[in-house]
Amino acid sequence: MTAEHEDFVSRLPDKDKTLLILRDQLYEGSWQEMVMDLDGRLNNGFQVFELTELIEADLARIEVLADYENKHDINLGDFLEDEN
Repeated sequence: MTAEHEDFVSRLPDKDKTLLILRDQLYEGSWQEMVMDLDGRLNNGFQVFELTELIEADLARIEVLADYENKHDINLGDFLEDEN
């Protein structure tokens, strides 16, 4: 099963890998904290359109990554470290 997860992480786009790194470094490994922060920024009112699109895209990527982690009861960040 580990090889499956390593393969999954190796095929992730750089933006997804960046989200994993940010989650671990800035949000102590919590998708929930990261989503709350991004939702807060998104719903803050005054937004540049491009920023809104980026946040919405990040939230969609987070949902996919979090679903994969929950389904397999793993932390993808552990496999990202092995990739380096």
